[in-house]
Amino acid sequence: MISTPGILILKIQNAIINALNQTQARDRMNSFDPAINYGPNDAGISAFSIALVILALIVGSWLLGTGYTFIANTVEKLIKKKK
Repeated sequence: MISTPGILILKIQNAIINALNQTQARDRMNSFDPAINYGPNDAGISAFSIALVILALIVGSWLLGTGYTFIANTVEKLIKKKK
């Protein structure tokens, strides 16, 4: 025979299981499906953003190389003047 505290624990356990089952059922019904929620124009915006990032990386690396070359030449000229 189950004691009164045992019955109370079983009722609490049952309530928790029911609450979890209801939450999972609600989540399944409202899940986010990107194939449905994104439109055809969203890919175009993403492709444009990717192209801009690639262009920025190319231009940025070119600017870093140009800056490094300028600084290296300036330092080299200063060293030659001191000799």
